Amino acid sequence: MLRSLFLVLASVLAVFVAPAAGAPKPPHVLIVSDVLGDVPDSLRPQPGKPIHYVIIGKVENDLGTPIAGEPRADPAVIEREVVKVLASQGFLPTAVGGPMPALAILITWGSAVLDTSEISMPPLPQPSFGAPADPTALPPPPPPDTVLLAYNQREIAALVGADKANRNLLDSSRLAAINDAASTSRVYIFIGAFDIETMLKKKQRKLLWRTRMSIPSTHHSLPDSIGIMLASAAPFLGREVAAPVFIGESDRRKAEVQMGTPYVVPEPAKAKAGKKAR
Repeated sequence: MLRSLFLVLASVLAVFVAPAAGAPKPPHVLIVSDVLGDVPDSLRPQPGKPIHYVIIGKVENDLGTPIAGEPRADPAVIEREVVKVLASQGFLPTAVGGPMPALAILITWGSAVLDTSEISMPPLPQPSFGAPADPTALPPPPPPDTVLLAYNQREIAALVGADKANRNLLDSSRLAAINDAASTSRVYIFIGAFDIETMLKKKQRKLLWRTRMSIPSTHHSLPDSIGIMLASAAPFLGREVAAPVFIGESDRRKAEVQMGTPYVVPEPAKAKAGKKAR
């Protein structure tokens, strides 16, 4: 149990260690967190009263055409790190024979690239007012108009929280950063929580809250950034954030960024059996 608790705390505190000389600068993590409707207190962790959940899906889902050769994340590592960060906020996985889960957790991750293409449109016809005296004196026709089409703009806009930015009076620098995030290749992790009672009784999937975190993939890969992404997003899990938030190294080092009450993540039954055998 002490080892499990140490791993939970280590995953949260790892981001406060200064990077080695020559290492890439830690990325700014873009956090978009939504609470969809009223979440009752019975589904919110309280001191000494964790909320139990079951993972219903782990899906790699690329938004747009993935970049060739981009490192892929190990699903087992994604799940392990998500379980740790959820435990730091009072959410615990339900073990066999344990408490009835209240939430169903969905985890997705992958790359996010805005797919675009340029299409040439014929120029609009020019108005004619009779035949010119000298046809050779006519100016050359205008070049075709080029239109840029984005095929997955809605998905990328949701990932970076462009809809929330539009609804709030943000300063020009933050708006520029969000627009830049929407146009650059990124990698992301999504955590969504469903009301399991509604799923079982009404056969409906009611999404209670979701948290999306992403970073630019130019100098960072998802496998190397899982921990820092999740630790940056930890305080926002299950919480509504009015506008997209960029979490940088200075933010992660602030003492006032409070984490939830850490809980011990139960060890798998197989691991316990192996220890007894030794």
